[in-house]
Amino acid sequence: MRVKIFGSGGSEGVPVPFCSCHVCSSGEKRRRAGYVVEGGGLSFWLELSPDFRSQILEYSSFPDYFFISHAHYDHIAGISELRQSLLITPNSDILPKLLLPKHLVRFFRNISSFHSFLGEGFAYDFIHLKNSKRVEVIPLKENFALSLAKNVVVQSVNNIHCDALSTSLFIDIGNKRFLYLADAEKIDDGIYNLLEEKRADVVIAHTPFFSRKKGEHHLGIEDLRKLKARTILLSHISHKVGRTHGDLEALASSYSKRGKRFEVVYDGDEFLF
Repeated sequence: MRVKIFGSGGSEGVPVPFCSCHVCSSGEKRRRAGYVVEGGGLSFWLELSPDFRSQILEYSSFPDYFFISHAHYDHIAGISELRQSLLITPNSDILPKLLLPKHLVRFFRNISSFHSFLGEGFAYDFIHLKNSKRVEVIPLKENFALSLAKNVVVQSVNNIHCDALSTSLFIDIGNKRFLYLADAEKIDDGIYNLLEEKRADVVIAHTPFFSRKKGEHHLGIEDLRKLKARTILLSHISHKVGRTHGDLEALASSYSKRGKRFEVVYDGDEFLF
């Protein structure tokens, strides 16, 4: 199993335009969320951020599956870039599949009657993609194991984020288990239950402020200590964290202990498990 990081920044990215904070002045650059998991002959692209165009050009090919966790702009706006890529490209053989949680299927269905008034907004672009049959939409039923190929199974679990649903995704490839723990205020019991059955080899967890921050709707590293996982990759880092990547790496290392490793990821990182 191979994991590639194409976007490790929070919703605003790093640097934030015209921001002079310590992080934005450091020279670091983080795009919005984008990850690829490869294994079992398949590839999975996690999230469709506003930075999708530059990310997919860097990856240099289309994955087999896309996944979107929830309807916030920094996770879903890349649908417009996906439409541009698929409907304008001369290669008609590209037909990716979109793993879509049922709450997002309902979201698009509920706003579909208004798409003609939205121009090229992401809702219009999703409907155009679907109607043009340039993507195959696969609804994900929560807590239902879906086999995609021999020895490749996915399963979704919903968490609460900003009073709405945000879906996390398990990908089992052979004897390896990957968990994408998307934006969440609390880890759902369903995730703990699945990890009791089989420990994760690697988790990507969104911790924008590293530690839990009062009034914010995200996890902190403290929330991840009980996860049964060998490696936990911390991502979705906000400039508001106030620390550079090197500082965060040192902090994460201090939380690591025998049998469990914490690491803060950065755009361009690649891991083999």
